[in-house]
Amino acid sequence: MDDKEILYQFLTGNEKDKYGRTHGQILSMSNFKLETTHNYIQWLFPIDTPSGYADSIVLNDEMISSFRTDKEVVDNLRRAFDRMMRFYGFGRNERGQLVITASRIRMRMTWLNRGNHNFLRLTRILRSLHLLGVLDLERELFAILHDLANEYPFLSVPYNKYWEKAVGKE
Repeated sequence: MDDKEILYQFLTGNEKDKYGRTHGQILSMSNFKLETTHNYIQWLFPIDTPSGYADSIVLNDEMISSFRTDKEVVDNLRRAFDRMMRFYGFGRNERGQLVITASRIRMRMTWLNRGNHNFLRLTRILRSLHLLGVLDLERELFAILHDLANEYPFLSVPYNKYWEKAVGKE
């Protein structure tokens, strides 16, 4: 199988990643496992540039075009998004809007502190959603990160330097 087929099979839940995990197995990882494992985010949220931390398949124009119109890929991207949002302390309110559901203390213990590696993960999630055309989720996450950046000034660096660029607002 070529890279496109390997990634496609993983994203549709039909094949394992190069580390032997299925899409569903990654989504069922505990928060602790998600925090301490650094080679899954590249598979759940592929982008058009190589990862500096783990071997990953880089999206090309053909893959982007193909994946963004594939219902199974998009549905699994949405499932991965929901799982990662729960990890970050976000959830849906009664109107279905993405909101902060965890206490700020729990969020700070997990990721909401200066220089945290999760800023890179959030950048990747935003970029993947942008590339693959899942713009409703991209807008929701970007808005909540904007609000957090207003509340926590140290987030202005990742917001202005990375998150805006990831969604094409540079």
